[in-house]
Amino acid sequence: MGARIIRRTFLLRLGRATGAGLLLPGAVACSKKEAPAPPPARPAPPAAAPPAPAPAVVEAPPLPGWATGLAILSGQAHCAEAVLELLLPSDVPPGSPGARETRVLLHLDRVLATPAYASYARLLRDGFDRLDTEAKRDHGRSFAELPLAAREALLGDWQVRPPMPRAYPTGRFFQLVFTFALEGYLGDPKYGGNHQKLAWKWIDFSPGCPTPSGACGPGHSGHGAHGGHGE
Repeated sequence: MGARIIRRTFLLRLGRATGAGLLLPGAVACSKKEAPAPPPARPAPPAAAPPAPAPAVVEAPPLPGWATGLAILSGQAHCAEAVLELLLPSDVPPGSPGARETRVLLHLDRVLATPAYASYARLLRDGFDRLDTEAKRDHGRSFAELPLAAREALLGDWQVRPPMPRAYPTGRFFQLVFTFALEGYLGDPKYGGNHQKLAWKWIDFSPGCPTPSGACGPGHSGHGAHGGHGE
């Protein structure tokens, strides 16, 4: 009888330990103990966090009508315009014209179409293509479709990237584009940029006047020696 009780006690303890409820008939009555409570239900796993929203797709703004039919940069127009608008943004400072309003891209295309600038044309066309390729590789979008911060970061990296043997000269690319952009922005409108003399009007400049336009007196035609200055 004692051995039997020991056996029943062992099975009872085993049932409590495993939660399987392995009890012989009458074991509860003989031991004067109640059956163990079922184990608590396992808590449901926490709900998975909702997926992060996909970054908003930034569509490249359509090119203005005057940018169609470019001679040199027709295949790189969107990237080139996006670069120029970073260098000369509209309304920064407020009220100022930018590369888009002054048609700097048209000036750049006309300059690169000049035979004397053929080597620059090859270098810049290659550069705009490479910039697009790098943007698609790292971000899955063309340069013109990147958010503003990503465009600034990528172009800024190109500006300061150390030159490497047999690597594309990104610093030289930046230098040339920036130089041509300033020429197109502040130069004579007959060369394609500074549309309607918007940049000259913004800085209050008239060619041929050594001081701002108001000092030339009434009736000044605004035509004279090519030059410029800015504050």
